[in-house]
Amino acid sequence: MKKLLLQILCLQLSLVAQALGESVAPPPVAEAPSKATLPKPITQASPDYPESLAYSGKELTAKAQFTIGTDGKVTDIEIISASEPAFAESVQTALAKWTFTPATLDGQPVAKRVANLFKLGPPPEQLNGIKFNNLLKRAVFAPAPANVTDSESLEEKPTPLNNIGQPGYPKSMLSSGKAPRVPVTFIITPKGDVINPVASGGAPDAFKFAAIVFVANIKYWPTRVNGKSAYIRHKMNVQFKKPSEE
Repeated sequence: MKKLLLQILCLQLSLVAQALGESVAPPPVAEAPSKATLPKPITQASPDYPESLAYSGKELTAKAQFTIGTDGKVTDIEIISASEPAFAESVQTALAKWTFTPATLDGQPVAKRVANLFKLGPPPEQLNGIKFNNLLKRAVFAPAPANVTDSESLEEKPTPLNNIGQPGYPKSMLSSGKAPRVPVTFIITPKGDVINPVASGGAPDAFKFAAIVFVANIKYWPTRVNGKSAYIRHKMNVQFKKPSEE
């Protein structure tokens, strides 16, 4: 009996010694979460409405992906989609000018790939021209041609195809008794059509609008310069008469 108790005691002492001799691993230490910041815009140039689409009235869209580098500059521009190729070029040109405060990770600048959707409507200064085109059902206002010859430099001035008559007197001005002369500058196309008329001077807007309508409906004989069809810039003074004088 004594021998059994002695064996049990020895076994317990052995287990205690083993337990005391073993090293206990410390609990795992949780890693601090990474701190990240997003890029912040510094300069963002807006894409231009393409000149080739002037007065088209189109709403333009484009989606682009690009990389903002550690220096905050935009690189690797990729146009994913665009409603018009000309707008894709405009977006790419604008993006190349963008600058940012770069993204960071744990306080260090890092490159960031981002995407952006662009939407652009017609410029405000073209809205009246678009309405005018719809009114006359043709492109009276259109992209300006590259080469235009001033009629002042021609020996023979542009000639209308027929009698152009008199401009219509604005109904809203009937009681004014005015009879202004409105200068209108415009371009004659190689087909003899009038485009991009601009009325100047101090006449009321109603007279300017009527003068533009009058000029836009004139058809000219096509003009040739150095034997080739040409765009001609011409000026006409549109004279209004009082209703009692017509």
